Amino acid sequence: MSVTLSWNIFSYLGLAFAVIYRIPQITKIYRTKKADDISSYAYLTHNGAYISFILYLFGTGKQREEWVLCFYYVMGMAQNLLIFAMKRYYAKSNIVQPNEPNEPNEPNEPNEPNEPA
Repeated sequence: MSVTLSWNIFSYLGLAFAVIYRIPQITKIYRTKKADDISSYAYLTHNGAYISFILYLFGTGKQREEWVLCFYYVMGMAQNLLIFAMKRYYAKSNIVQPNEPNEPNEPNEPNEPNEPA
């Protein structure tokens, strides 16, 4: 019994690493306000794997028995979705808006009314 318990420490250690390993990426995106170099496809595909594993655990009724894996998949999916959402948000925020058509290009240009010729 104690041998099994001692091996469980590795599952908890793995869970701890799994929960914290994306935090530097999330922090970097927040600080730089951009995530252009991150592949959306990779994060969404990764979430497909998480969803498949979660469905397996619930479909086989092993979610309570394998709660460490279940928690890992749910946390990983949540972090991936957060990264994807931040990438989309900052991509929209960083779009440079063109000048309005009625705005003069130079700030000191006087606005004169059009007079008929």
